Amino acid sequence: MTMDEVNKYVVRIPDGTLHLDKGLKQTLVKYISNPNQIGRLLADRIFTLQERLNGNCNGIMGMVQMDLDRLQLLKVTVFEMCNVSYLEQKKVWHKVKQAIDASNRKLRFKHK
Repeated sequence: MTMDEVNKYVVRIPDGTLHLDKGLKQTLVKYISNPNQIGRLLADRIFTLQERLNGNCNGIMGMVQMDLDRLQLLKVTVFEMCNVSYLEQKKVWHKVKQAIDASNRKLRFKHK
């Protein structure tokens, strides 16, 4: 995924906030019962290959932190699509970040 491809899915509006392409959201509807899957699929679309190879969600273990604005967009999208209650958000987001980081690690091993 290149930055031009990412920009097809993520749009920054004049007030500075990011919005996700509605067509991309529609392709994820079948996964609403699986927040981790939605997180992995979105990460694959809204981050470049280089960002995923060199980074992780928290910027630990010698990795670069993935873009915070796009991570926030991903988080909000997962919560909205999966109808995550406020009380469950912290736990669900932790698991989604773990799934994204695991997906990034798998990608790094694949590209060695």
